[in-house]
Amino acid sequence: MKRFIPAWYRGDNWWLDEDTPFYLRGNVQSEFDDLISLMGMHLKNKVPFEMTVLNYMPDLRTFLHRHELFEATYWSLFDHIQGFTHQTPQVVDYRKLNWPKSTEFVHSRLMIKGIISEKLHYDMHFSQEGYLLWIETFRNGSLNEQYIFDDRGFLSSYMVADEDEIWDRKYYMTADGDWIMKEDLLSHEVTIHPKYAHRFEQEKYDDMASVIDECFKKYVQQHMQPLDVIIAASDERHNAIIAENLKKQKLCFSVFQKRRTWLSDKGIASMVNGGYWLTDTMENTHHLKFFKEEHQLNNQIMRITPFDAQITPNMSSQLYETYIGVWIDGMNPETLHQVISQLIHEIEREPQTRIILLTRVEQFKVSDWVNEEVYRVQEYFLEKTRSSLLDQDVAKNGAPSEIKYAAIKSVPFEKDIVEAISTLRLVIDLNKEPDLFLQICCIGAGLPQINLMQTDYVQHERNGYIIPNIEALPSAINFYLKHLKNWNHSYSYAMKLSKQYTSNEILKQLDDWLEGEIHGTEI
Repeated sequence: MKRFIPAWYRGDNWWLDEDTPFYLRGNVQSEFDDLISLMGMHLKNKVPFEMTVLNYMPDLRTFLHRHELFEATYWSLFDHIQGFTHQTPQVVDYRKLNWPKSTEFVHSRLMIKGIISEKLHYDMHFSQEGYLLWIETFRNGSLNEQYIFDDRGFLSSYMVADEDEIWDRKYYMTADGDWIMKEDLLSHEVTIHPKYAHRFEQEKYDDMASVIDECFKKYVQQHMQPLDVIIAASDERHNAIIAENLKKQKLCFSVFQKRRTWLSDKGIASMVNGGYWLTDTMENTHHLKFFKEEHQLNNQIMRITPFDAQITPNMSSQLYETYIGVWIDGMNPETLHQVISQLIHEIEREPQTRIILLTRVEQFKVSDWVNEEVYRVQEYFLEKTRSSLLDQDVAKNGAPSEIKYAAIKSVPFEKDIVEAISTLRLVIDLNKEPDLFLQICCIGAGLPQINLMQTDYVQHERNGYIIPNIEALPSAINFYLKHLKNWNHSYSYAMKLSKQYTSNEILKQLDDWLEGEIHGTEI
């Protein structure tokens, strides 16, 4: 059996549920990661596996549904502790809760208030799917309690605040409505309810990690077999617990660029007891190889894309304008200024050319220097109203003031990237190492890419162009935009290349490596 252990954590106290309504999250961040992608490939190819969730996630079902993993088999450690069984999600109708008859419900765009009196009211917060997340109690204007609901329709836990409105204690509930564990949120000590003490080895624990370690150990002993293969998201916060309890099984730690909790020497050291290290980028592979050689380890390392190539339509040939996408995350102001200067010359040569700056940052949080570059492009062409270079474009589109020659497009989620590249003719990513997901998406869409660094996913003058410096950018652009034959060849090659990165091919390579048929390679 193949088992996956994800690391869907948000803080140092990694076991705590920190799911919040979308309107309280601050920075928009993608939840998508390597294990979500790999498990999705297994589901797509009907390959059996089980997911092991170590942290407290009362919203687990809706989380899995968001990422098309709802059908996956899982074991939740906190479900086991609390005695909750597998059920389909169920919306809690807040109106059917035990409210006083005098309760008045006030609806706003973001939440619902249940007003009992001038001194007592409740705030109800909901998930983006419409499920009740929690109800907060306010007495005399001060926050007192928070009742946290499971997406299966019952109370999962509640927290109590101190006089300063700082969360003090958290009670984890059972299916019978008792509390089974009390967590001191300041000292982190965990107390077991006397009624359920027989299920645990101790009545008190220093922290929740100790409880998790004990319960996970029992689960491994009772349910896992020596031939099981475990792929765990590498995360310094749980690596030690996993490695300590999985000495008989084949353990593989998966490293992911955006999950940077493994990068320190301490983080890599926590992976040593995992015989296999799965990496996603060349940079991460270099880090691990250096550590392995320095400490004379024999761990096997394999680099693999955790994202499968999916064929997506490209509409660029149907558009009058030619859109060039520029990936600006990781780019400094000087580099962007140079790139924009080169692209201004491209627009002068081909007036129908447009620039799209792609970033995972929300639009209103984009740095001023990025906005200034967009403004520079617009101002430059506004001043050339009478230029003969723009006559044809003006005739078709109106005055230049109506034309957006450059724009910023926020793509915080993977689906946004897929949607954005569907209209692009060319993608430029001049980072030290190009964005992996973007590269795989471009393969699926048949888009040529311009990079500074050679990777496995772009072959020079076949489905992309590797330039030595930014001064060579015009040559790369001309190669694909001035010669339709080159663009068509790139599209055809990308379609062939995508077959190497389909989900079934990735799984075959992964299984061959873990089963010993190949010894540490790169795909």
